[in-house]
Amino acid sequence: MLGVHFGRTRNTTSTSNRSLRFELAAFLHSRPANKKARIIIRPTVMGPVFISLPAGLSFVILLLSLAQRPAAEVHGNENHEFVWPLMGLLAFAGFYVSVAALRAYFRSVDELRTQLSTFTVADSLCWCCSTGHLTEAGERLICDRKVIYSCIISWFGSLESFEKKVRTEVQENLLGQLSRQVFTYKQLAAASLPLLWSTFYDITTEGALHNIWVEGLESNWHWAGDLRRLVRGIAWGLGILPLMFCLAVNLAWLLRGRRKAGCRDILTNCFILLILVALFLGCLSFETWCWGTHFDFVTDGNHWYNLLPGSCVFAIIMLSLTAGTFLCIGPIDAFGFAQRRGRGNVPVTPTFIDLINPGSSTMQAFLRALQLLRVLQIPAWYRITGFESGVREWLRHRSREFRAFWNVMCLCVLGCLFLHCLTCVWFAAGHRTSRGWVYAHGIDDASWTTQYQHSLEWAMARLPPSRMTENMQLETSVEKLVSLMGTGLMMLFGSIFTSMVTNDISDIRRVRRQQKEAEYQVSDYLMMYPVSSELQVQLREYLQRNKSKIQQPSKQEMRNVLPQFLYRELCREALGPVFAEHRFLDTLLKKHAGLQYELCANGLEEVRVVPEETLFSPGPHCENMLFVVGGKVAYRRLAEGCGSGTRENLPGGGRMK
Repeated sequence: MLGVHFGRTRNTTSTSNRSLRFELAAFLHSRPANKKARIIIRPTVMGPVFISLPAGLSFVILLLSLAQRPAAEVHGNENHEFVWPLMGLLAFAGFYVSVAALRAYFRSVDELRTQLSTFTVADSLCWCCSTGHLTEAGERLICDRKVIYSCIISWFGSLESFEKKVRTEVQENLLGQLSRQVFTYKQLAAASLPLLWSTFYDITTEGALHNIWVEGLESNWHWAGDLRRLVRGIAWGLGILPLMFCLAVNLAWLLRGRRKAGCRDILTNCFILLILVALFLGCLSFETWCWGTHFDFVTDGNHWYNLLPGSCVFAIIMLSLTAGTFLCIGPIDAFGFAQRRGRGNVPVTPTFIDLINPGSSTMQAFLRALQLLRVLQIPAWYRITGFESGVREWLRHRSREFRAFWNVMCLCVLGCLFLHCLTCVWFAAGHRTSRGWVYAHGIDDASWTTQYQHSLEWAMARLPPSRMTENMQLETSVEKLVSLMGTGLMMLFGSIFTSMVTNDISDIRRVRRQQKEAEYQVSDYLMMYPVSSELQVQLREYLQRNKSKIQQPSKQEMRNVLPQFLYRELCREALGPVFAEHRFLDTLLKKHAGLQYELCANGLEEVRVVPEETLFSPGPHCENMLFVVGGKVAYRRLAEGCGSGTRENLPGGGRMK
C-alpha cells in the first residue's frame, strides 16, 4: 500500500497525501518495540538520475571513440595533451544533467524534512470535512477525522504522542533512506556498465584485427595487451567511476541549496563538475605514474608486458579504495565518515605503502605528511570525553562578555595550530630539493629548535598578501604553491575572526542598550511625576542590581518565534517539573499526557518577583495557584488566623507560577 502511494504521489516530496504519514506511523507502531521495522523506499523521482548517469557515460565514450582515431593520426598514440582535455570536456558536458538532477532531488528531500518537522494532525485534510459531512443527496456522513483521531489516541495515547512519533521515528525512516541510503554500490556500478561494454568491444576488436583466431598466421598480438585492457576496464568501471559517482552525490548533497540567481545555480553545477573532472584527470595521471618503473616486479616488466604490471597495481589500489569506501561508509555521507573515522586511520597508511613500494621516498613523505590530519580528531575527542556538553552548559550561565572572550581564545588556539601546521609544511617544501629555502638559509643541518624557529619566522613573513609578488619569485613551484595556500587560508581565517568578534561585540552592545533603556524609561517617568529621593534611590539600586535580569525572554516571546508543536514540547519539558511536587497533579498528568501539554503551554503563566515583594495577603479570594520555581517563599503571620506570603532571600529576583 505504501508503495502505491509513493508511486502515485505527484508532489516532489512524496508526502502531499497526508494519509501516507498515518499509514507509515501505524505500520511502525505495529512492529514489536524491540524490533526495528524494515522499510525499503524507492522514490520515482530518482529515475532521471539513474538514467542520466549511464546515458552521460555513453555520450562521453561514443564521442571520445569518434574523436580519438583522427587525433591518433595527427598527434600519434601518445596524445595526452589532446585526449585528456577532450575527455574532461566531454565528461563536463555529459554529466551536467546528472549533477543538476541530483541537486534537485536533495532539495526535495529538504522540503520533506521541513514538512515532517512541522507536522501536526490539525493540518491534515479530510474530504468529509470539506463537504460539510453531507453527500450530494444531502445525507449525513460519518466524520473520518473523528474515526482516525480515535484510532490514533488508542494506538499512541494522545495526538501529541502521534505527532512526536511522526516528527521523530517516521522522519528518521524516511529521510534515512531518501538522503543516506538511496544509492548503493550495485546501482552505481550498473551505471558504469557502458565503460565495461566498451572495454570488451576493444578487446574483441583488437583480437579480430590481428587474426588471433586463425591458425597458421603470424601476428604481433600479445596476451598481456588484452589482459591489460580488461584490468583497466575493471579498475575504471568497478572502482573509479562508482567512487566518482559517490563523490558527486556527496557534493550535490552539500551544495543542494537553490541559488537566488539562475547563473549562480549553473555555476554551482559547474563547480561540482570541475571537482569531478579534476579527480578524473588525477586518476589518469596516477595510472600513468603506475606505468613507470616504480612497480616493475621484473626487469623492465611494464615494457615487455604492455604495461600490465602497472595496470594491476593501479587496479588493486583503486578497487581497494572503492571497497573500503562502500563497505565502511556506504555510498553517501563520505565526508561525515572521513571526519569521524578516517582521521584515525591516516597513520597506518605509510606502513601499508612501505610494504607495497619500499623504494618510493617521495610517496612515503607525502603520506606521512597526511598524519597532520590527526589534529582533526580533536573535536571528536572533545565530544567523546563529555567536555562539549559540560562547557556548553557552563557557558550558558556566563555573561556575554565572557562568552566573547572565550570565542576569541578558541580562535587564537586554532590560529596557533594553523600556524604550526603551516610551519611544518613550509619546512617540508624547503627541504624537498637542494634549491629550497632551507638550504639557501643554511639550516638543513641545524638543530630542531633552530629549524623550527626559522621555519616559523619564514611562514609568518610569507603570510601577508603584500608579499605575493615576492612569493612568486621563489625557487621551486612547491614553495610558490605553499605561499599561495598560506596566504589564502590566512585571509579566510582573518575574515572568520573579524566576523565572529564583530558579532560578539554587536551582541554585547545590543544587550547593554536594552539594559540602559530600562533606566531611561524610569528616569523619564520620574521627570513627569516627581517622587521622594528615597524612592528614587531604591529604584536606582533595583535597576543596578537586576539589570542582567531585565527583559528576560518570556513564554509569549517563545510562542512568537517557535512553531506550535515545538512551543508545546518546550513548555512541557521546561515547565513539567513544576508539577512534580504536587502529588495529585503529578499523578493526573502521568496518566493523561495531553493534559500536561495543555497545562504547560496554556495554563501556566510566568510571574517574576523580587525580594521583599508581597505575593498575597488575607482577604481577596484565591484565583490562581502559585508554584515556586526558584528560591524560597517566607510566610509572615500578621494577626491571629491570617498571614501573608513574602519573597525573601533571593538576590536578583525569582520566578513564580
